[in-house]
Amino acid sequence: MPLGPPVRPRTRAGKKGQGDTWLRGAPTQAANGAARTATFLGERHHRIARRRGKATAQVAVARSILVIIWHLLADPAARRSRRPYGFIGLLA
Repeated sequence: MPLGPPVRPRTRAGKKGQGDTWLRGAPTQAANGAARTATFLGERHHRIARRRGKATAQVAVARSILVIIWHLLADPAARRSRRPYGFIGLLA
């Protein structure tokens, strides 16, 4: 009774990219700092950490920080705030 070819694991074409080292580290450190504040990002961290854990919350807040930065850089009108000190007033 003939058997088919031996089954072996597929080989990967290459290691998947891990992204820029700075872009992974700096927003994560900023997220750790924001988690200890009573701001939108701090509240977001605590809300996610309750359900999914600290590490997932840290990554989610880091991504939120990158999204905020992107919006500030992409739209010049977003830089003008109605608050006297802009985002500094939000983070203080």
